Amino acid sequence: HRSENCPGYSYAMHRVKRDMYFPKFKITLRKTFNKCAKCRIHKARAYAYPGNPPLPACRTEAKTAFEFCGLDYAGPIEIDSHDFRGQMWICVFTCLVTRACHLVMVPHISTQAFFDALSDLATFYRMPKLLLSDNGTQFHAADRVLKNSKGTKSYKTH
Repeated sequence: HRSENCPGYSYAMHRVKRDMYFPKFKITLRKTFNKCAKCRIHKARAYAYPGNPPLPACRTEAKTAFEFCGLDYAGPIEIDSHDFRGQMWICVFTCLVTRACHLVMVPHISTQAFFDALSDLATFYRMPKLLLSDNGTQFHAADRVLKNSKGTKSYKTH
């Protein structure tokens, strides 16, 4: 195999068959080709990545910024200034369409701090129609409060 400089399978089969034949000839030849590193490199193919799935409608059809947004917390961040010393967190709101970010500093991770950050977002923009978040406990509690409050529109949990 190597003396012929790694020929193709059919060429090697006919070349060896011309001179000799033995039982399980094709199986032995196939094993030889499978073990040869040079042949494996020549047969290698690039990985074919699967296509991207279509984007959901909320990622492409917004009329205003932060109509559909994702949120998460970053931190804690140590603050040491002349008027405050301690830890703060950042509530990160990300617009799902434009990828714009709105950052709100909150003193602690709680449902009340989340509602304060949400009202801060609503003063700059509008109240979001859809909020996507991880499964933080403060987000679950806020979801329960929003569902139990009267006079609110329907909310989806994701």
